[in-house]
Amino acid sequence: MCGIVGFTAPTDGELLGRMLQRIVHRGPDDEGCFIEDRIAIGHRRLAIIDRAGGKQPMSTADGRYVIAFNGEIYNFIELRQRLESKGEVFRTHSDTEVLLSWIVRRGIEGLPALNGMFALALWDREKGRLLLARDRLGMKPMYLHEGPGGRLSFASEIKALLPVIGPALPNHQAIFQFITFQNILNDQTFFADVKKLLPGEWLTWQAGDIRRGRFWDISFADPFGGGFDTAVEEFKCRFQQAVRRHLIADVPVGAALSGGIDSSSVVAEAAARSNVMHTFTGAFNDSPYYDEREGARAVASHVGAQVHEIEITDQDYADHIGDVIYHLDEPSVGTGALPQYMVSKLASQHITVMLTGHGGDEAYAGYQVNKAVLIRETLTHRAWKLPRVLTDVQRDEWTRVLYYLLYPLFRSEVRHGLFIATPRSKRQMLLSGDFLDKCGDYEPLDEIQNVLGGSSLSPEQRLVILYLRTYLPTLLMQEDRMGMAHSIESRMPFCDNEIIDLGVSLPLLVKLGGGQLKAVIKEAMRPTLPPVLFGMPKRGFPTPFARWYRRSPLREMMEELLLGQRARQRGLFNPAAVQAIFKKNVASRTDNLYDYANANILHSLSMVELWFRTFIDSDGRGS
Repeated sequence: MCGIVGFTAPTDGELLGRMLQRIVHRGPDDEGCFIEDRIAIGHRRLAIIDRAGGKQPMSTADGRYVIAFNGEIYNFIELRQRLESKGEVFRTHSDTEVLLSWIVRRGIEGLPALNGMFALALWDREKGRLLLARDRLGMKPMYLHEGPGGRLSFASEIKALLPVIGPALPNHQAIFQFITFQNILNDQTFFADVKKLLPGEWLTWQAGDIRRGRFWDISFADPFGGGFDTAVEEFKCRFQQAVRRHLIADVPVGAALSGGIDSSSVVAEAAARSNVMHTFTGAFNDSPYYDEREGARAVASHVGAQVHEIEITDQDYADHIGDVIYHLDEPSVGTGALPQYMVSKLASQHITVMLTGHGGDEAYAGYQVNKAVLIRETLTHRAWKLPRVLTDVQRDEWTRVLYYLLYPLFRSEVRHGLFIATPRSKRQMLLSGDFLDKCGDYEPLDEIQNVLGGSSLSPEQRLVILYLRTYLPTLLMQEDRMGMAHSIESRMPFCDNEIIDLGVSLPLLVKLGGGQLKAVIKEAMRPTLPPVLFGMPKRGFPTPFARWYRRSPLREMMEELLLGQRARQRGLFNPAAVQAIFKKNVASRTDNLYDYANANILHSLSMVELWFRTFIDSDGRGS
């Protein structure tokens, strides 16, 4: 795990140094630079593999090619063997040198063979050509700024581009997207002059000419031909291999453990291959619903792991939410960033690499929307099977299943299966006329169709694409930033190429075998995990924000952020509408899905205001 920055001519060593200073947390172990007339490339290193020999930027023996990359190539040993069989001789034991040699020989066509997380920059000194690329799912970030005269700048974090850009300007259309989805579905960011290189994309720059394309996309061309039992055995085999690959490191490795099936599966497989496995769990003491320690402790005890826990409080929110938004660069999906930040902070006292469970829900039908799609498809094509499908919906699943099943009848914006954080009717009330004017005729919901492309996809295929191409990359970005804030490398075995490819190939009926969410994963891991885990409801690391926003210190903090003088002068929101939601939340004595939806809106709006204060008003470190 590292951080990279760079820009094309005119080059400036002092500017490169200021960019690198912004991402020291990504690589506290070393710094390296490559500067010539046409390009400057900088690298901050968190040494994980071949700590002595993996210094970057790294050049080929003849000096023609120079690479800087952030991430890990998990199949680098296999690639190295293939290259050695062709006569390649290596000077180090690092995956960086293997990646450099592989891309030099194969070019863009070699990118699909990489099984790992990466964002890379490769400079061809002879042709004066720069290649940038990002891994299939977006586990590692890459941001771009196109300046005057054809100058291209790039960085692992947006804050590292600010010395190039100068004063930041807001992108109102991206903010409109975020308020709608609590996510940004395209390559835009909150910063008007910064774009993302999307997951699975490459970009070349040569003499000011920029070309962009995809080296990987989700494909349904090779559907799985077996039944449920075969899928379970295939998953089990692939998962064991994936975890083994993700354990390769020359530093201590541990795992985040929430008590859910995915993180527990990672811990169980990793512990079987480790002498000592450290686990890290965040918990809330507001009510039993928010406390997943029972499941986490059961798993840790079952596999003999060393347990580390942290209780996260509303005071932690007040103390650290500014740090969270700074490290995120822009607001992100859900309310999980703060817990991830606190767990990573705890983990940094013991390990350098942390395994997590991200990716299982999106590829293996872990969300209740999958059951809604199955019900709708059964009603349309196999109506006689509907009673059985309905009985498979668990009592605690019905609220969300009905949201995706019935809500589209009244609000078409939900029909695709993505959660709409702020429905159109509330957006029109909450956002000021001035803000909407700045967005022009832009409609955030159009981005869903832009992601889906053609109309030949089945409903279950559309769902897989939406969640793998929009929701998961944002969760992965969040995981990267909250880990890197504490110089922790996060690794996600469920995002291994082999695991994702299998998940995409499985039909929904197999993924929901026996009426269970993530049935394939659960059945594969049943012999390995403690029985108590399978009786617990799916929670998804919930956070008690609705409760927190009702009491000190967060009630006053939220009121100032949303309704204080600075927010009113900024003029993004309609104060009366915001105040109405704020008062509803404060007055409520329940903690249901409606309360969560209101608190979620307050959270989104407050994160937007906090972003403006950090990066536009230049409060604190954002300047």
